Amino acid sequence: MRHLTLLGLFACAGTALASGFPRVVKDDGENELICHTKNATDCYPKIFQATKEFQPVRADQDIPPGLHVRLNIQTGEKEAKLNDPNEKRPDLEGLPVDSSIVLVDPEEGVERPIPAGAPKYEPVGKVKEQIGPEAEQFHQALAVLKAGHVSNGVDFDDALDKLNELSHDMYFGSIIAQDLDILRSLLCIMSTKDAFVKDSASSSVPRALRAAGTISAALQNNPTALKAVEKHWPALMEANCSSDGERVSLGSLVFSTIQPGKEILTASGRDPGPGLVKAKLSAVNGLLKSSEIRQFFLDQNGMQEILRVLIVKDPEYNDAQVRAANLVSDTFLDESMGAIIGQWPSKAASSAAYCEVTGNAMQDVCWDYHIAKTAADTTSDSDHWSGSLLSMLRDQLKANGKGSGEKTGHDEL
Repeated sequence: MRHLTLLGLFACAGTALASGFPRVVKDDGENELICHTKNATDCYPKIFQATKEFQPVRADQDIPPGLHVRLNIQTGEKEAKLNDPNEKRPDLEGLPVDSSIVLVDPEEGVERPIPAGAPKYEPVGKVKEQIGPEAEQFHQALAVLKAGHVSNGVDFDDALDKLNELSHDMYFGSIIAQDLDILRSLLCIMSTKDAFVKDSASSSVPRALRAAGTISAALQNNPTALKAVEKHWPALMEANCSSDGERVSLGSLVFSTIQPGKEILTASGRDPGPGLVKAKLSAVNGLLKSSEIRQFFLDQNGMQEILRVLIVKDPEYNDAQVRAANLVSDTFLDESMGAIIGQWPSKAASSAAYCEVTGNAMQDVCWDYHIAKTAADTTSDSDHWSGSLLSMLRDQLKANGKGSGEKTGHDEL
């Protein structure tokens, strides 16, 4: 390291040092130095000068390329020295070391031809096919579900368990979504009236729970599966389910979320419990990621089913109500969470007098009335879901020109 005489240094730096520190000055050899004080011994080179031993690198020093740099985890400071390619590193003994990779830019204007019959590129990437015992068990479970022998309860329940367990895998989730018969079976099981009008001891309830969990897991962060369900959606909505001893259209059941009449009943009597409601809401939330299914949901008054959950007067349903509120905000109201703004609400809020009439209570125009009423009843709980939901709902109504100042006395259908 070069040194300066005190006189020489101050002659170079006197004016600069007077106006503040640090300053960059030059020594007699025209090397740049950084000085934080008027003491010449405190100056150091702007460009770090390496030796064969690690030396601390100051925060404002420039490190030349090609040095061996490390971070002292005890002090948080960088240290550097001359690089020795033949140096043995005892701290790396026994660890695998990858060879270096050199990236070569392709020639400009030269495009590699796409082979004939190559599949269309999908940005989600290729889903690795699963093989082995799990794959075999998965396909056996599919076969049991397709056969539909519900009377053989143990095998059927085991098959549902296996699909529920494996559906989180993107490959298995995609296979489930691509199979029309399996989709129909799972959607029917999770939507059957048998589950929603019986108590939690009924075998229909745990089956509905597992089916809903399978649909939810298969669709989560799996655009390939969602696209497959969207493709099958028209056929699924024309399918029928065996429900409560009747053949019922799947389209009329698929978005049901809670026991009929639960919003005006107490928790006594037959009740599948909030667990099934939460599971069904998660499945519905996954389905609503599709724009086509989301529009079908709105056309079929699916928001009425969500509202029925939100106005239940049963503390056991608090967690289910939080999930329902999140579904509404994340799908329709909160753009930061991926919501598609402008789809819902599409009508102005109606008056309390209109919404208190039994036949009108569940209409879209009464959301503001119900959520405001719940928020007023829970003012002591600043974190209650109703407060934030009401705020977002009213913001959207105002943005649509349908705010509280434009409440109507009836719903124009």
